Amino acid sequence: MAAEIAKLGHTALVTPNMEKSLWFFRDVIGLEEVDHQGDTVFLRAWGDWEHHTLSLTPGSEARVDHMAWRAKQVM
Repeated sequence: MAAEIAKLGHTALVTPNMEKSLWFFRDVIGLEEVDHQGDTVFLRAWGDWEHHTLSLTPGSEARVDHMAWRAKQVM
C-alpha cells in the first residue's frame, strides 16, 4: 500500500537558548504555547488542529531533532 504526503506534521528543534527561541517562535512568529512535557515546550500555529506544530527542547547545540509528515494511504 502506498502513501501520499498530505502536509508537514510537526518539527522538533533542540535549542541552546530556550528563552530566546520561545520569544522568537511565540512572540515574534505568533505560535501558541499549548503544552509542556518535561523540558520540552509544544507550540501550535494558527489553524492547526493537531497537538503541536513545533516543539522546542533545550540542548547544548541547535539542531533539528526530527520532522514528521502527515500522510494518507492510497489504495
